[in-house]
Amino acid sequence: ENKTIAEKLGIERRKIDDIDNVIIDFIEKRLEIIKIVGKIKKQNNIPIFNQKREQEILKKAENKKNTEQIKNILKKIMDESKFIQEELILGEVKTCGH
Repeated sequence: ENKTIAEKLGIERRKIDDIDNVIIDFIEKRLEIIKIVGKIKKQNNIPIFNQKREQEILKKAENKKNTEQIKNILKKIMDESKFIQEELILGEVKTCGH
């Protein structure tokens, strides 16, 4: 076990890369579903923002080792999701940090 620091970092970074690839795939799938949800909302005049739903999602992060960080990441994902739905529903690009 005489690995150099660079080798040790390389091993850990490959683990991170593998996890990132899975996360990216799941975010992509989530955003495709968000578009379907947005179309349903548009067809039925349902508001984009649903505070109860967002609270349910954030509650999933409770009791995790990194609760606050996970909640912050989930909030960013939800913000992007709302942005996508706004584009779908309003048919225009809104500037919400974009």
